[in-house]
Amino acid sequence: MVRRESPAYKIFRAAFLIFFIAVFLLPIWWMIKTSLIARIYTVVYPPHYLPRPIEFEGYVRVWEHQGIPTYYFNTVFVNVVGAVLALVLGIPAAYAASRFEFRQKDNIMFTILSTRFLPPATALVPIFILFKWVRLVDSKWGLVIAYAGLNVPIVIWVLKSFMDEIPRAMEESYLLDGHSRIKSFFNIIIPLSAPGIAAMFMICNFLTWGEFLIAAVLTTTTSAQTLPVGAAMLEGDIGILWQQIAACGVMAAVPITLIIIFFQRYLVRGFSFGILK
Repeated sequence: MVRRESPAYKIFRAAFLIFFIAVFLLPIWWMIKTSLIARIYTVVYPPHYLPRPIEFEGYVRVWEHQGIPTYYFNTVFVNVVGAVLALVLGIPAAYAASRFEFRQKDNIMFTILSTRFLPPATALVPIFILFKWVRLVDSKWGLVIAYAGLNVPIVIWVLKSFMDEIPRAMEESYLLDGHSRIKSFFNIIIPLSAPGIAAMFMICNFLTWGEFLIAAVLTTTTSAQTLPVGAAMLEGDIGILWQQIAACGVMAAVPITLIIIFFQRYLVRGFSFGILK
């Protein structure tokens, strides 16, 4: 028997949803509004709730004078290559965890996951010393390795759940036909895990796109610094450049928002089959 909802309950639910959405959207709207008004209006009281008059000076300044194109390229490079490296390392490990039994398997899997229990800041000092020793400080490749190491445990655990859903009988039948385990991996497992791999590629980018602390510690010059670090250094002679920082925030949010819109189907599948299991 389905219980009918009372009008008061529907009103309360709608009001709660509107309040919840407003709480999340207000900071985004404030960032967009600040990026579109003159600098003098960013700190006035009472504040302007609408961008009037609209101007794009903040975007022009950060793009032409603050080295933002370089920060942008560095951000895309370290995130995309780091995600690819995490997948290259994590996919075979997830396959091994899904298909093979070995000693201390549960303890090994827990140890891999436990590396994500502590915040990355706790490991920054030894990482910095190690990277300085191998000359990876202030290098885009150093950030690529750091971000890949950060994401590999999540890749292994989520993709293991995907591969557990693939029937073993399908792979065993392929092996009985005389094919090798490697061929089975590339011809059976990889194609059927493609939605999960695509979802993990995007999730890896989400986890590191706005990362600040590791990038700030491991990089010291514009040639390797990412957009969050570049935005944090926007300070003028008479104070913080809120207008240009907001413009940086909008430009940083656009690519990741478009990815969510166009690939949300894979993300939903990734969360439902992997992370939530």
